[in-house]
Amino acid sequence: MSNFRPTTLIIAAVVLIALILLAIGVSSYQKTSYEVDPSQISYVGSQSCKECHEEIFREWGASVHALAERPIDEEREAPAFLPPKEIQVVDSTSKAFEKDGEFLIHTLGKDGKKKDFEPARILGDNPLRQFLVPQDRGYVQVTSLAFDPQAEEWFDVFGDENRQPHEWGFWANKGMTWNTMCAECHNTRVNKNYDIQKDVYHTDVEEMGVGCEACHGPGEAHIEWHRSFHILGDDPVKRLEGKELIDSCGRCHARRTALTEDFYPGDLFLDHYVPELPNDTEVYYPDGQVHDEDYVYSSFRMSRMYHEGVTCLDCHLPHTGKTKFEGNALCLQCHADKINPTEHSHHKVDQPGGFCVNCHMPTTVYMQRQPRRDHGFTIPDPKLTIEADVPNACNRCHDDKSPEWALEATEKWWGPVDERVNGKRSRAVLAVRNNAPDALPRLLEVARNDPLTTWKAIAVGLLKSFMGSPQAVQVATSLLDHPDPLVRTMAVDSFEHLGGSYPAQLQAKLTDPVRSVRIRAAWLLHQQLEDSHPAFRELLDYLRLSADQPVGALQLATVYRQR
Repeated sequence: MSNFRPTTLIIAAVVLIALILLAIGVSSYQKTSYEVDPSQISYVGSQSCKECHEEIFREWGASVHALAERPIDEEREAPAFLPPKEIQVVDSTSKAFEKDGEFLIHTLGKDGKKKDFEPARILGDNPLRQFLVPQDRGYVQVTSLAFDPQAEEWFDVFGDENRQPHEWGFWANKGMTWNTMCAECHNTRVNKNYDIQKDVYHTDVEEMGVGCEACHGPGEAHIEWHRSFHILGDDPVKRLEGKELIDSCGRCHARRTALTEDFYPGDLFLDHYVPELPNDTEVYYPDGQVHDEDYVYSSFRMSRMYHEGVTCLDCHLPHTGKTKFEGNALCLQCHADKINPTEHSHHKVDQPGGFCVNCHMPTTVYMQRQPRRDHGFTIPDPKLTIEADVPNACNRCHDDKSPEWALEATEKWWGPVDERVNGKRSRAVLAVRNNAPDALPRLLEVARNDPLTTWKAIAVGLLKSFMGSPQAVQVATSLLDHPDPLVRTMAVDSFEHLGGSYPAQLQAKLTDPVRSVRIRAAWLLHQQLEDSHPAFRELLDYLRLSADQPVGALQLATVYRQR
């Protein structure tokens, strides 16, 4: 006799129906996005990623990002302090040594006296390590004395400048304060928390070093999604591409002014920062080559590569930061069908002159030990070297030859430099710096006609010195509605010297969709705005964030004084 009972059939039917409903539910959920507000979810730390992403975690763990800031490791740091090291910088002698189990640096303090300082953390790894020294009122200072782990020697990142305690850039003064100068880009999710009334920092950090969540956003929702067996919809973790990717890398790889400290991966760069661009100072060379420590974001924005859609990950591996290929193979990913390296460079490919990057991404050494390539993908212009002492890649290698020799070769191979669009840009910027009589028409041509919008932004920003000209006002006004928010930002900025005689169109920029435009407009129009105006509130938030530095404090005082 069969043992089959009706209840067994009922249970089987219920289970079958449940499975069908679950499958329908999963299918339904997977068609939707699991939307999350990053400000409402928690950071979980890179260690939380290791279980599922072991290989990626291993790659990242040896990267400059993972080692951007870290605790003192006795074994790793021992060569810097044992045996004791004497450090000579011009006429000043410092010492690095170990005492009672602590690593110490004996050097000049802000009071002009030498004393022992105990570093708490390390900034960077290879080719140099700097040391973080906690001070009163929450200040953390970065030593200008640094250690080269390869050469196993100490040096000063400012070379022979021999900065003194009365100088802003002395290691124990505000020019070297970690809280505002370093913390944001060497760590994950930093809140500066500066108390302007008490001149005190309460800086907090979610994770030391540049962790997974610095690029992918806070991970709590991703873990929740994974533990739900993916029924909550699409993975909420940020996997960026295009301009979003560049903006997320650029937030740290840029010389810029911070408008907020609330950037999350995927945000628009200009909603949180304004980049430093070539201007009437020498922060960049006239052709856009880096001069000061400018990093790479603005340089890349000035390049044709950026405007053609190239992104960081076309060349760099995401978790190691290293390039995807060695030598010319990296560039030939895209240029193989257009350029024969030997014919184009007129050098053999096994020689330095045959490497694409040596001509189009020349190297500058910063902090005495750190070589960095220019990401502007510039074209060598020996004529600009002759006219304005701007370096060119040819003479960087052939330093025994004259710029005239290099100019003859380049014009023979590639034609007259004046006819290239980059030549027009360079000479417009140079004309402004030299107060040349043809500066305005040169600028107007770039602002009107340059095919790269970043150079339009540079040109319209430089028009601020020419606003006595109706042509300059007309061009700047026309660019207030340009599709690129960087152009709009710099167009607003160009009216700063008009002294209140602003075009009517400027008022509309107070409600521009991009914060950098709104804040620039609010700065010009703040005397007309109510305290409750949203753009004025954004302006105040930005100025308060910047008030721990001289320019920010002065601007904040200016706003209060003029109201």
